[in-house]
Amino acid sequence: MRDTPCHVGDAIERRPALTHPDLARPVAFLGGCELAPLLDDLELCTTLGEAIGAWEAGLPAGRGQDIAAWLHRRRLIEVVPDSSHAAS
Repeated sequence: MRDTPCHVGDAIERRPALTHPDLARPVAFLGGCELAPLLDDLELCTTLGEAIGAWEAGLPAGRGQDIAAWLHRRRLIEVVPDSSHAAS
């Protein structure tokens, strides 16, 4: 994350933006949703499903799934097998 100037309403404000070598430029908003608070939720939740549920509480229906899919397509998050079902 890196503070980046962003157009917010009628002003330019610095906002945290996701940076990654696979992104053409830093991303602070995705579909009108500020990305940094959503990424913070990833650290607090134990599963992606839990994070998406938290996101959906404050976003229009389906946006949490869309954002997770966008992150996954860009290899910014990855699916990790559930170790509780691993063979012993």
